Amino acid sequence: MSVSLDATATTAATSSARGIQFLIDLEFASGTLYFTTNAGDVTANGHTYLGKGDMIDVAAVGESENTADEKINLSLTIVNSAILAVTLVDASTYRGKVVRIYAQFFDATFQPAGAPIYLWRGYMDTVSTERQTPKDGPASGKIILPCRKAGMARSRRSQGLRLSDSQQQQEYAGDKFYEYLSRLIDQPTQIVTKALQQSLLG
Repeated sequence: MSVSLDATATTAATSSARGIQFLIDLEFASGTLYFTTNAGDVTANGHTYLGKGDMIDVAAVGESENTADEKINLSLTIVNSAILAVTLVDASTYRGKVVRIYAQFFDATFQPAGAPIYLWRGYMDTVSTERQTPKDGPASGKIILPCRKAGMARSRRSQGLRLSDSQQQQEYAGDKFYEYLSRLIDQPTQIVTKALQQSLLG
């Protein structure tokens, strides 16, 4: 996926002093929550993103265009009561609802530079908790919020199967996406280039 930067973001990206943080939209049943990995609040997209700093961690965000079952995990610290209140509730209030992730450049004065860059869209899944109890330190824990890539619900069911038009018609009657797939694979058409045509014509 190509990413376009406006002039201000481009300047920040090429500056010797720069930074980047994530902006996260979480659409719960009670309303959308806005968080950022920045230490302080950020105003962007017409909303105020609450700065949670290291209380929120975003796993690597992929931008592939294949049909892999791509997902990311948001790690939320359990020491923040506001985060606990919205995640450790009935899963029906958030499971299957939208999460969006943006990247926001910051300049040398720690101020947002340019418009947020849209990176990823998916759906929230059921949270789990992870607790660590080291031998020589205090116990710690975090909430793991898995999020799956948008549009992958159908692809997940097809992984490992031979995709064909007949399969597609059984699941989604009238969808012509795979209609010519077998023909393209079994009977590939040679592309005749201009140079080949000239050589054949002498």
